[in-house]
Amino acid sequence: MKDKYNLSLILLSNLLPLIGFLFFHWSMFAIIYLYWVQGIFVALSDSIKIVMSRGINEAGVVESKNKRISSAVKFFCLRLGIFFFYWIFLLAFVARAGDTANHAVVVQNYVIIFFMDKSFNQVLLATFIAEAIAFLGTFIATEDYKTDLPSKYKLFFDARTIIMHIVIVLGTFGSQFFESMLPVSKTPGFSYVILLVILKMIVELYFSRNKLVVFSKIKGIQ
Repeated sequence: MKDKYNLSLILLSNLLPLIGFLFFHWSMFAIIYLYWVQGIFVALSDSIKIVMSRGINEAGVVESKNKRISSAVKFFCLRLGIFFFYWIFLLAFVARAGDTANHAVVVQNYVIIFFMDKSFNQVLLATFIAEAIAFLGTFIATEDYKTDLPSKYKLFFDARTIIMHIVIVLGTFGSQFFESMLPVSKTPGFSYVILLVILKMIVELYFSRNKLVVFSKIKGIQ
């Protein structure tokens, strides 16, 4: 069951940028920004898991609720700080990249930044729903919160977060090269988007499956 939820989340979250690029005429910035917001969703999900996890530690006790809340707040603030740095980075080097070449693209990028683009918001909502379903299916329904330790979700750089950072950085530099080509042809940009999506999907599938096997063995399921 958990495997199915993980697979569904990974496939859906990685197909959404392609849909936006092909059917909603997004700029490459919109795709990078979508990944940025996904990173916030992941950080929020992990923070909630830290608060809810009440497994018994090596000392034979359950970490106090106040301590779990404090850890979750610190964890989320640190993650948010990193992503805020990326927000400034994206604003300075990607959103305004078309200042001299395509003013319309720059305007559209700002519309997306402040969540005023309907198609982007719809895809963003779908992303949030997918993350929520995965949270309910792989954490609540399986009752993992009863046995998991808060420390399991305190990893500052887990595999999913690392690949998110890599994709954002690669997407930023790629947009600098391909953005000027998009008014003429979508092929170069689309090829790069596919490359980013495939890279992110492969890494997430690999680490998701291996993490599931590891924790299954720890719990004595296998």
